[in-house]
Amino acid sequence: MYNIQDKTAVIREIKRYLYDVAHNMYPQMKSTTVDGIFDAESAEVVREYQKIRGLPINGSVDYITFLALAKDYENVLRKKEQRDFILSGTPFSYSRGDYGDDVRVINLILSELSDVYRSLPHVGKGSYYSAYTCAAVREMRKVFMMEDSDEVDAALYERMLTELDAIQRNKRHNDLKNKEWA
Repeated sequence: MYNIQDKTAVIREIKRYLYDVAHNMYPQMKSTTVDGIFDAESAEVVREYQKIRGLPINGSVDYITFLALAKDYENVLRKKEQRDFILSGTPFSYSRGDYGDDVRVINLILSELSDVYRSLPHVGKGSYYSAYTCAAVREMRKVFMMEDSDEVDAALYERMLTELDAIQRNKRHNDLKNKEWA
């Protein structure tokens, strides 16, 4: 955390968030330079962000704006990590017996999706493609109306990421709506 004397670093970090969110989530949003100066251009970018997110428009990074921006930035980082998993668009396939970081990511995604899709078996968060992973993958393929298989290919992986993103956006929306009513 920053102390009050470190305003330049705080502004720089906020502008980093705005820059990454603009480039990765809201391409229609004007970008900003990442520096420690909060000027009229920065305030305009903040107003634009507030308008896109349905927040009170005032051009300053108040508590509500910062919370929304921090959540969006966290999602940008998560998406970057997930995108990095798909190795430059190279076709891939994972199946029972595989292990490693890639399988750990698949298991984490399936675990997240199981919060919504209750029929998914619990797979754990390990790095081994187990029989539980196979069963969860089969169930996801059924949900997405894809060919029956217990393998994760690029098409299923992309579909799971899209679904996970939609679930997270809906959750953020509901969280913000609940805060407005509180």
